[in-house]
Amino acid sequence: MKLKIKAKLSLDRYLEYSSVLMVFMQGFVIMDLSIIDIKLFYFFLITNSLILILNNRIKLHVYLLALIAFFFIHGLITYTLYDTPYIYLIKQIFGISAVAVYYYNVFRLFNHKILLNIYLNLTIVFCIIALVFYPFGILDKEEFRMDGLMSEPSKFVIVNLPALFYFLKKNKYGHSLVLLLGLVFAQSSVGYIGVLLIMSILFLRKKTIKYLGLTVIPIMIFVYFLSKNELFQDRYVSTVENLRVLETGEFSHDTNLSTFALLKNAHITKNNFLDHPFGTGLGSFVHWHDKYIQDLKLPPYIHIIEFQDINSEDANSMLLRMTSDLGLFGLLIFLGFILLGIIAFFTNYDIEKKTIFFGMYIYFTLKFMRMGHYFNEEMYFFLYLLIFSAPKVRELISKRVNIDE
Repeated sequence: MKLKIKAKLSLDRYLEYSSVLMVFMQGFVIMDLSIIDIKLFYFFLITNSLILILNNRIKLHVYLLALIAFFFIHGLITYTLYDTPYIYLIKQIFGISAVAVYYYNVFRLFNHKILLNIYLNLTIVFCIIALVFYPFGILDKEEFRMDGLMSEPSKFVIVNLPALFYFLKKNKYGHSLVLLLGLVFAQSSVGYIGVLLIMSILFLRKKTIKYLGLTVIPIMIFVYFLSKNELFQDRYVSTVENLRVLETGEFSHDTNLSTFALLKNAHITKNNFLDHPFGTGLGSFVHWHDKYIQDLKLPPYIHIIEFQDINSEDANSMLLRMTSDLGLFGLLIFLGFILLGIIAFFTNYDIEKKTIFFGMYIYFTLKFMRMGHYFNEEMYFFLYLLIFSAPKVRELISKRVNIDE
């Protein structure tokens, strides 16, 4: 009996740690295939899911099933109407279902505080590893830009930002300094925007908003820092100068590659949405990308380096991809996300949960802006932390009704 209990505890500890470790496996690609990348993340996902299934510990939530069913039915209708290859829909439905169901059961079975603490500790461990090797350029894919064990600096940064917000909120300045150093060396515009969001949430509070200097001065100092950062300025200026592409369809010759990727996909999303306001189905962006890119006049160097298809699968932005794939339904999801953040900001509830919520909210805000994969390594771990720590709207309404009475 004792052996069985010990074995169960050991298995539970393995599932807890490996489930959080999977968040940091983005850079471990075993094989790059045309249809799907074979990643270490998938190995752990399949193995751990089988462990849960064999131990009869998998359960399905009715809301999760309803959401997946909606995506499937919507996709089946639109794919059939617009003659889109079904393989794109199958890939997304299968991937979303596998990762969402797995992490739902992880959070159902294990204490979220333990999972959160493992995540927080691992951010420090992996950031220290990245900092140690940074001077030698061993781990990093780009010269003078740190990405550690991730595939690129922006993904290194975005996984660490929720932890940075948590540590700053908890006044853990040593931990915060480690992550801030990683962010500085990563030189990612996503990271800079993330820090601006963190500072806004930390300083723009109901208690301090009346002290204008306490809220505006730190933010203005950081904005000044960004104005002196050449990499950020290059991307910002290039983006502003090329916004006209949304109307003219023509890029300037020296358009920054990052700007090109974002605005190209914004142009494609805009046209696909106008032609199909209810969307073209989950995962269909890559198919419509090949059609609408023909309307664009690309910078000459893009043809030379053959980067026309950069971010053609993920649209370089979750908001752009959802708007293209789901149309008005995607915009409703985004508006619901914005509304939830407003409710949480003006609601007084458990401070620990509120801290976790806004850490995850920052991640999803950045993901809506610049990352469009539907089932990457960290997304559903962060999503369930967000859901768990969100204010309970039904309870808030109930309390207000009782007060009014």
